[in-house]
Amino acid sequence: MFKMKGNKGWFGKNKCCCKNEKGFQHQNGKGCHHQHRHNCIMLSECNEDDKVRIRSNPDIKTMEMGVFPGRNLTIVKNSDSDDNIIVALDDARLIIAKKIAENIMVKAHSRCS
Repeated sequence: MFKMKGNKGWFGKNKCCCKNEKGFQHQNGKGCHHQHRHNCIMLSECNEDDKVRIRSNPDIKTMEMGVFPGRNLTIVKNSDSDDNIIVALDDARLIIAKKIAENIMVKAHSRCS
């Protein structure tokens, strides 16, 4: 269940990969605060053809499009010259702005560095 706290979001239990003394939540509204422990990286850092699993996503709009924790994505296009990333979610292709992708934490299945 999604809740808003001021202008920073946090997710209720089972919506984030991270757990602290208060349960599952984001501390700063900007993604996984345990990224090194969980081997999480930002979605914007992945290369084309990488297969990743979403670990946390503080962005409401992309959550509504189906980019929520536990879903698998394939990176279709991510070049330095573009402002957007194209990802495959099942049979759909989604365009996500790199500014938003910087806040989406993923765990690599293959070839993410």
